[in-house]
Amino acid sequence: MRSSPRCSTLILCVLLLIVSAPLRAEESKPKPKPGPDEALSSLKAGNERFVNGRSENPRSDNARLRLAGSASQADYAYATILTCSDSRIPIERIFDAGVMDLFVIRVAGNVCNTDELGSIEYGLAHVKTPLLVVLGHTQCGTVTAVTQHLKGKGHALERNIPPLVKSIEPAVKRAMRVGANMTEPQLISRGIEENVWTGIENAFLNSPAVRELVIQDKVKVVGAIYDVGTGSIVWLSENKVHRMLGSVEANPNRALNAMADSDEHAAPGAASHAAGQCPAAAHEIKKESHDGAKKAQAETHTLPVSGAHKAADTAAHHAPEPSHGAPKVQHKEKGSKDPHASDLQASHGAAAGHGASLEGESKGAAKSGVATAPAEKPWTLIAISVVVFVLGSGVAFFGYLKNKSAAAHAAPVAHPAPAAHPAPAAPAHPPAPAAH
Repeated sequence: MRSSPRCSTLILCVLLLIVSAPLRAEESKPKPKPGPDEALSSLKAGNERFVNGRSENPRSDNARLRLAGSASQADYAYATILTCSDSRIPIERIFDAGVMDLFVIRVAGNVCNTDELGSIEYGLAHVKTPLLVVLGHTQCGTVTAVTQHLKGKGHALERNIPPLVKSIEPAVKRAMRVGANMTEPQLISRGIEENVWTGIENAFLNSPAVRELVIQDKVKVVGAIYDVGTGSIVWLSENKVHRMLGSVEANPNRALNAMADSDEHAAPGAASHAAGQCPAAAHEIKKESHDGAKKAQAETHTLPVSGAHKAADTAAHHAPEPSHGAPKVQHKEKGSKDPHASDLQASHGAAAGHGASLEGESKGAAKSGVATAPAEKPWTLIAISVVVFVLGSGVAFFGYLKNKSAAAHAAPVAHPAPAAHPAPAAPAHPPAPAAH
């Protein structure tokens, strides 16, 4: 029994579906996340494309949005980024990244206080990004305001701003000590860089979880500064990050308890639990919190126009100004002494060893090529589908020709019928004699 061309095509379509089903399932699965060095290389490559006008805008189509509606960001995000709220920093665009690629934390001045640090811990420990970037930017208005205030040019600030920018003051003061003869623009530029280092140091000092992830080589922490006028990013020294981690590990004031339940600053849930077991203790905690808030509110209301930050100094906010080792920085002038050099001698032996090993690893990673994010389109599936379709079409076409040829040979040849010959005429007999 011969198979018709339609039957052949149907069989090939079924085979195509059977072959492509596992491939489609494979394409929908999340690919393994890159390591810390690969993630950093992807960000660097994306920023280079953005600066050179070659942005690909990957993973930003409707298919990615549909995937985001059903997938977990923990399977896709590869970097946590703490940066400023400034509208001149469109994060996904400057890194040429897509939906679910980056876990972004934005706050004025890219400060690293309690809320921001909690977001960082969530990004690293729960979204499981292998990279943390603390990203400052040029012309930062927050750092500029703090600098002008410390130089006696301050102005009135709304009540919630002084606590927000309080942690920027140590950075600007360090910049003033290093560059006493700097112009104001130079001082602001140096303060912006020091503010990035302050954010990294606060993360190490106040988050044992962040320190542990870095020590275990599961996470890399880097600092960077974005130029709002050119779109390019200057990446700060990774070696300084390693030395800073060693210095914090030797600091007796560092936080030790990684989990909220056992930390001295318990989460609200822990306070509720305490209220159930010890009402008096819970009431005392609530009373102290209320008194502290009331005191801070009173101080804020009494701020003079030019002394908003001074009153904020009196409120308990941060630990004493942290110190860290710092190599030469871009804006350092000749003959200036690095105020953080003595901290290198205080680094803990084990942490310093870890810093040395990380330095070697970072040099080795620099020799490797730049890793790019995986392509969005399933080229393998497309290629296989095209090949199967072409082969199927060819088989169906040749089957059609074969069936047509066989049908032509099977039909009987029609021969013309022989001409009909006229029948011979009957011999004429003479008429019978008449009867007598």
